[in-house]
Order: sequence, then C-alpha cells, then structure tokens
Amino acid sequence: MSDARPERRRLAESLSEPGDPISLDDAIARIETGKASPGVQVDLGEGRIARADGADGLAGLLQRLKGHRMLTALAAGGEGLRALGPAPQPAVAPEIKPLLDAVRQAR
Repeated sequence: MSDARPERRRLAESLSEPGDPISLDDAIARIETGKASPGVQVDLGEGRIARADGADGLAGLLQRLKGHRMLTALAAGGEGLRALGPAPQPAVAPEIKPLLDAVRQAR
C-alpha cells in the first residue's frame, strides 16, 4: 500500500503558493496553454476565489471556470455569449459514427 501523505503535502504546498489571484479569462488562457501552476488562484469577483484543489486538478478547474463564465454571460442577458465564440463540435468516437448515421437514415 502506498503512502499518500507526500502527495497531499505537495498539493498543500502548491495551494499555498503566494501570488495574487488572476482574472477569469487569463486563468482559462493559461490553463489551456499549459502555463498555469497547480497553485493558481482565480478571482471570480465579489471576494470569491477559485483554486485547482479538487481531485481533477487544473482540468477540473478549467471546466469549472468555463462553466462560471457561461453562467455569468447568461445572467447578463446572454449578450456575453457571443464573446465566447461558436460552440465547438462535439467529439464523436469512431465506433459511434455508424450508429449515429443509422439513426439519421432511419428518420
């Protein structure tokens, strides 16, 4: 059985890195380009800070930040959604494509 304490200690140290929180858009850009450290702090406004402290690390933080940005845009009346750009095409596994084609043909 492995000892998880060193991993927890590294996580705690990375979360306690000093530094000012960065903006939502800057954080998303840094995570997407691999330039964010695990200790990144993101200013969500109104005194709220987001960190990569979940089990999914930076990938989980990125997902939460994108969701927060979308909900914020929706709350603003949807006008900010245009700034997010077009929705990406969903990725479909090669094994699923024949099934989808069959469903489309059956309609």
